[in-house]
Amino acid sequence: MKKYENLFKGLFIAATVFLLLMFVGVFLAIGLTGAYGELSQDDRIALILIPFFMIFVIILFAIIGVLVYRDAKKLGMNAWMWTLVAIYAPNGVGIIIYLVFRYNEKKKKRCPKCNYVLGGEFEVCPNCGHNISSKCSECGKIVEDEWKVCPYCRNALS
Repeated sequence: MKKYENLFKGLFIAATVFLLLMFVGVFLAIGLTGAYGELSQDDRIALILIPFFMIFVIILFAIIGVLVYRDAKKLGMNAWMWTLVAIYAPNGVGIIIYLVFRYNEKKKKRCPKCNYVLGGEFEVCPNCGHNISSKCSECGKIVEDEWKVCPYCRNALS
């Protein structure tokens, strides 16, 4: 998935630039046609308020994009692809899809050193060689790093 990261980054940037230019173009076209003189008072107010609403929506999507990008990168997912999906899939469907995939990704056991996805009861990370599990010095059973006491023999763990 790493090899596609630049592709998704380029797609995200291209889609964002296209949409921003489209919004600016619409307002420039309205301004250049001279249609302001023919507009009613309500239409003029709408033309003033719409850009503020658009700026609010752009800021909202930027915040969503930054949060999705950081979270996906932390989980070892393709951050640009998920940012693209979360922002540009219509009606918030992209965010829902991302949250479903995020939940499944978060359930996977990962190496604390290199973030490699581990399978089964690995004792050593096959990617970096980091020792994943510790054994109780008393009974020899596998214990978690954050445990203070071995649940099998009640030995105090260091």
